[in-house]
Amino acid sequence: EARLVDALIRTLILAVSVVVLSTLVAYPVAYFLAFVVHPAWRSVCLFLLIAPFWTSFTIRAFSWQLVLSDSGVIAWLIGKGTGLSVSLGFLYTLAASIFGLSLFGVMLITLMTYSVMVTIDRRLIEYELDAAARRVEQRVQLSAVERHPLGGPLHLDEPAVPCAHHVHVGLGGDVLL
Repeated sequence: EARLVDALIRTLILAVSVVVLSTLVAYPVAYFLAFVVHPAWRSVCLFLLIAPFWTSFTIRAFSWQLVLSDSGVIAWLIGKGTGLSVSLGFLYTLAASIFGLSLFGVMLITLMTYSVMVTIDRRLIEYELDAAARRVEQRVQLSAVERHPLGGPLHLDEPAVPCAHHVHVGLGGDVLL
């Protein structure tokens, strides 16, 4: 019974971690492809994203073992750079499973998100950016409104010190004489 609960918890951790990590990586990639990359280069970038997944899953797994094992490329580079013998201890761990499954998840989520993002009308984005800029400008104007020394609101176009011809009348504001 305890082994089943442990397996369930590890599975939930693995599933949630892969989805969150894949989404955090895939969304910026999809945004970059949809809105930053010139349309002439999009197909090339999509090909570079998909091409590694045309190879067999087994071949990819063995390739990552060559890179991430205790005697792999990364351990060798760290050893050469520091002069120390390094043991990564990464393979056959939950973190390695998350890493491996996230690689596939990133590709799938990127393609799904990209396919939605390219259908967004750019004019809607420009309109929302303009509307957001107007909202920020309004907030700045509202926060720039100062309080009148005698208690009422003082707008930026009014004098900072009440003049002789302004008389403060309380909540109603100032009256010109």
